[in-house]
Amino acid sequence: MPLHVSVQNIQRMHPKGMESSTDFYYAKIGNQLLKSIQRTGAVKVFGNEVLEIMAIKVVLYFEDIICDGGIWRSFVNKHRELYGKTLPFYPVDEKDYQADEPHVEDIRYLLWEVVMDCYQDVMINPQDKLLAEIAKIFYDVLDAEFEKAPINEGMQQFFQEATFMADFIEMREMLGWLWMDCYLTEGHKKFDVAEEMIDEVCDVLHFDNHDPRAIYAALSQMVFRYQCGPLALFPAEWLALLMETVGNHAYADMLRNIDYRKYEVYLLENFDTQTIHLKNTKDEEFVISMDGYGDMSPETLCNTEGCVASFVRYNGRWEPNGMDSWGNFRQAYEDIKERQKRYGVGLPPKNYKLLMKESGGSPLFYFRNGKEVREFMIKGVGIPETMMRPSDMDDKEFIIAFVPSANESVAFAYGVANCVKDARNPYYGMKYHDDDAMMLISDTEICDPAMLRYLIQHHMLPDASFNDDPEDKESLQLAQDNLDFIARTVRRHLY
Repeated sequence: MPLHVSVQNIQRMHPKGMESSTDFYYAKIGNQLLKSIQRTGAVKVFGNEVLEIMAIKVVLYFEDIICDGGIWRSFVNKHRELYGKTLPFYPVDEKDYQADEPHVEDIRYLLWEVVMDCYQDVMINPQDKLLAEIAKIFYDVLDAEFEKAPINEGMQQFFQEATFMADFIEMREMLGWLWMDCYLTEGHKKFDVAEEMIDEVCDVLHFDNHDPRAIYAALSQMVFRYQCGPLALFPAEWLALLMETVGNHAYADMLRNIDYRKYEVYLLENFDTQTIHLKNTKDEEFVISMDGYGDMSPETLCNTEGCVASFVRYNGRWEPNGMDSWGNFRQAYEDIKERQKRYGVGLPPKNYKLLMKESGGSPLFYFRNGKEVREFMIKGVGIPETMMRPSDMDDKEFIIAFVPSANESVAFAYGVANCVKDARNPYYGMKYHDDDAMMLISDTEICDPAMLRYLIQHHMLPDASFNDDPEDKESLQLAQDNLDFIARTVRRHLY
């Protein structure tokens, strides 16, 4: 099939699927972008689907900066705050850069992000020559149109007026748009996260996976629980940035004060005609307005002990979030409280104190194999020997244990201690492969997010590079200068 950007492609990625008189223009520009690269090697290398995604994202970026919708400007503002520069990878004139004008560096980044998202098992060098060639061609098309491009006034007004902020459900729909459809913050990982969330909701509420209620409940959780976009921010953080960018500072504060509680068991304390009073297993009290449950009758509440539910505190009040289940949950409530009291989380204080003394305060511990780990868990962490029997894990090599605090569980990373440069690590450099350090960053199953953040913050991955050739110092430096950003954009909800 020929390469094509349709009007529907443009509208689908607008908030609420917004239609505008400018949609035909931007679809036309998207098709100009695709036509402009027909004679390059792009089609052969990337294929039609990836190139169409590139064109759609670049033309939506163009629409955004033309109407100053605030999406791109929010990204560069936050990137400057985090890293002291406008963009990752590509230097720009920091004094003269204007976020409401197209820049070839912006487009190079967007194309790199598309390829990284579409080919998740490959680490693409941002200096890739073909991506640079496509970006320059795309930029020339946008630059020629810049002075005559129409402003999508509906999009501009939508964010400036932000009427959706007055209602929790409408605000949550905007968070869903950021997760699922916004050109800058959506990505292929949304499908995996949605499936995982649906499975969890079905386990909690006993729905069938194809039940529309399960899908609704899962999306309601997803938008508050997981990060999205190239900076791995929660949707509420993205929307707060956007509100701040367009001058709605009060709305930005409302979003930053959101308090989300995932599904758990609540005990019904009491109720009246206006409010429902609940208590969770940590003895926190929640007052829910009765109007959040339009179909809840006093008779129903008289015959129930509590609920399994999720709540979000928004604009000063707790709102029911998604689907819930009411019934006789007192026994479940008491069982959970007993388990929390009996087992808790983390290490015995005495063991944690001894470990920190041994490591000089470092949360990292290194092991040659799984047998050493087993001994560590018994003697250092305090796990009963009967629970740490020999297993296949004994043959694993180069293992890191991460003990962030006495109140958190120990995390392990297998096969990567040889990537970590630390005076206390005797295994650094052993049996090392040149892409091991970057795999530690990109493979979300290898390393716990908190451990990875610690390693990056303490500059302990000096060999992470975009090129497995150790002689390529430029690719090494480019990766090192942007390591935290790479982790954010590659891992997203698992950063």
